[in-house]
Parts: sequence; C-alpha cells; structure tokens
Amino acid sequence: MFKRFQLVAMAVLLAVPMGAGPAAAKAQMCSAVVEGVAVTLGYNDEADVWSSRRERWGLDKGACPARVIIAHMAPDLTEQERGVFCLQHDPILNGFSGLAMGERDAYGLCETTGRVCRFVNSTADGARDVAGIAVTTGVEAVRHNSGAVILSGSSTGLAATLSGLGTTVAGVLSAPAALAGAAASVVVVGGAVWVCSD
Repeated sequence: MFKRFQLVAMAVLLAVPMGAGPAAAKAQMCSAVVEGVAVTLGYNDEADVWSSRRERWGLDKGACPARVIIAHMAPDLTEQERGVFCLQHDPILNGFSGLAMGERDAYGLCETTGRVCRFVNSTADGARDVAGIAVTTGVEAVRHNSGAVILSGSSTGLAATLSGLGTTVAGVLSAPAALAGAAASVVVVGGAVWVCSD
C-alpha cells in the first residue's frame, strides 16, 4: 500500500511541467556608495523595493534602489518603521551620506535637506524609556505614522530631558558635534534610538 502511494505521488510530480508555476524569484545585486564606502547589496527581484515607477525605470542599471540602501543602513527596522527616514544624497561622494529624518521624493531621497540621523542605542528597554519620558519645557513629542516617537527641541533641552535615563542618548546629545546644530531630534522606533541633528 505504501509503495503504491509513493508511485502515485511520483507520477503526479512528474506530470506537472517544471515551467507551469510562477517564475522563481531571483536575487539581484546592486551597488552604491554609502558614507564613502562602496557596497554591493542584494535584493529579491520580486520584492517591492522601488520608491516609485520613476525610480524603477529611471535608475541606472546596477544601481541600488533607495529602499534597499535604507534597509542596509537600518537593518533592524521594518519597512514601515524606516518610513520616518529618507536618504541623503552627497554629490561630493557621488553616493549617500546617510539617513535623515524627512519626507522622501520619487527616488527615496530627502525632499529637503533634513537632519542627519545616527543610530545610538539598540536596547528596546532604553527606547521604551525614551518614548515614555515626561517631556520637559521646550521639548515636543510627536508620534509619526511609521510608529516612531520623535522628540524635538534644542540639543541642550533634549540632553537635559534624557540625562536621567542612563542611556547613551544624553551623552551623544551633549557631545560638541551634536550641539553644533541649532536643533536636534531623537527618533525612537522599533526598539532603537536615533539622534538627528542639523
């Protein structure tokens, strides 16, 4: 009985033409310059990696779509969570200088020059602490449709607000480079904390 079942199952498999099903997805390789380093990235050719039809048809052959680069730079976030970020183009590098907070254009690039963001903390507990803090005077908390909580204000005000948390965020905000800008934002999304400054 068991042998007969095996023979029937094999006959059914052989009867199905190999090309009858949907074509198998293929890995595509692409290249980009990210923060001054040439990288080769891969993506599924059936995945929704395009910011728009314009990007899909207008991008140079072999160049990475913006969403692939953004995923490379923020690998622990979901596509929705990455929605708070756009890609900063750097004409001097002929590539991308990093992520910024802001709206994307048809190519996934920042519509306007945004606040450059850098990752500072991957501890989910720390991120929840930052999202749940009592906001001090001069600091505003806004929830983005990506699920991110964005704290905005002066660098000194944000550093004062976050100083009691024991996270690395306050230290980053009190660094001279962060204070060079007139304003900064803290983005808490997907269990991660990013600091964005001018």
